[in-house]
Amino acid sequence: MITPDDGPVILEEIKTSARDFDQLTPNTVDRYWAQAETYGHYLCTERELDGLTIDLIYVNTRNQDESHHRREYTAAQLADNYQALITEFGSWIKLRSDIIKRRNETAAALQFPFPEFRAGQHDFAGAVYKTIYTGQRLFVQAPTGTGKTISTLFPAVKAMGAGLINRAFYLTAKAATRHVAEDAMGRMGDAGLTAKSITITARDTIRFDDEPDEPTQNPYMLGYYDRLKPALLDMLANNDLITRAVVEEYARKHTVDPFEFSLDASLFCDVIICDYNYLFDPRVFLQRFFANPDPENCFLVDEAHNLVDRARNMYSAAVSRQAFADIIPQLSGLKSGRITRLRKSIRGVEDTMDVLDTNLQREEHFQQEPIEPLIDSSMPLPPSFTSGWKPRRTRRLTRYWMPVWTLSLPPTPTSKLPSCTTTPLKRALPATERT
Repeated sequence: MITPDDGPVILEEIKTSARDFDQLTPNTVDRYWAQAETYGHYLCTERELDGLTIDLIYVNTRNQDESHHRREYTAAQLADNYQALITEFGSWIKLRSDIIKRRNETAAALQFPFPEFRAGQHDFAGAVYKTIYTGQRLFVQAPTGTGKTISTLFPAVKAMGAGLINRAFYLTAKAATRHVAEDAMGRMGDAGLTAKSITITARDTIRFDDEPDEPTQNPYMLGYYDRLKPALLDMLANNDLITRAVVEEYARKHTVDPFEFSLDASLFCDVIICDYNYLFDPRVFLQRFFANPDPENCFLVDEAHNLVDRARNMYSAAVSRQAFADIIPQLSGLKSGRITRLRKSIRGVEDTMDVLDTNLQREEHFQQEPIEPLIDSSMPLPPSFTSGWKPRRTRRLTRYWMPVWTLSLPPTPTSKLPSCTTTPLKRALPATERT
């Protein structure tokens, strides 16, 4: 905030993006101004100001170009805008509140949706409910045919009716098991439950064939938020079991992006059926739910033994020899100091992989400690190619696969991978590891 001696108070709001300001969608710019106007209302109320000027400062992170966009407001204008915003949010909050009320009423009266429990199923469901009640963790190993899905979802829904939790996430590794969870929710719906469930499908899978890659040319993204509310109201009013087919139907009907639509709809749902990565993967986890701890969330992880391999992929960066080999031809004919250093760095990575191939002849090799020479030799890489890359020394077990090897480092763009020299590596490994 700037308070000049001879003019109105200036409130500065800084926004950054990798696009030019005139390339931003109208929805994005509107959100920028709405946020700044909200701050302006708070400031006018706190300082008893008659008005102020908002300076929206936009910085293009690619070239650091800075542009200023100013608007003047009276305190009354900002108050009116804020009231309109609160009224809009109030309608969404009431919608979710009404859904929860109907869910709790029907969940409390819900009976098991099958004529009788299978052997061990009643004890299973009871253990799940008790685990939710006490806030503990439960690991269950049960044979195929036990009815694990309904034995976890049914007590979770009953716990919602008792006010113990507010939302359950059914996490799976396979599409087939997602369908089983949908079937379980459908059976409880037939038995009298009124609750919203949704299946989140991967962006690349659910996107329409006629969607262009460029968001500014995508008719399903342009004006998305203008069409979102009627689309959500339409779908939620007519569906409790929201599958991929349902999402696609209403996304087509209202011309909204199906993946973003499913994420926004999930905020109003009681059970969310999705892949492991939407909780565990640090790159794609659902920030709207998991950015902050929420004790009212319950996680039902199906076939949790699959998490071992999935976690290796989620928390390790993979470096492929072919990715570097593909870059070298593209540098042909280019001459500059930076290009020379880049070419040398890429050659260094390829040479290091040759040494790894020679030293790690076994199908699988477990390296308890980090390969220090590999990390240390990356330090001379010019800073222009290592921006944002911070090697992390770790004592965690690291797994190497040939010809693609995996190292416990933060995910890094190919152009920022470190250069590695090859000489120290052979000496670093014990003789028994070299054969």
